[in-house]
Amino acid sequence: HILQVEGMAASRTVCIGDSLEHDIVGAAGVGCASVLVTTGIHQGISSAERHRLMCEHASPDYLLVNG
Repeated sequence: HILQVEGMAASRTVCIGDSLEHDIVGAAGVGCASVLVTTGIHQGISSAERHRLMCEHASPDYLLVNG
């Protein structure tokens, strides 16, 4: 919705979020690049579990990892 309201191009927009199932899937659905913040709701899960979720839902273009 905000892309339309602001006249922004999806190809020039990056969505940042902490949920693979919502934020990253949503970004992929409208053609935006995405950044997964790993200190949010997926904090504490293993890299293997994060990879499994990415395969199941969508993969971010970038990861923002604490530390």
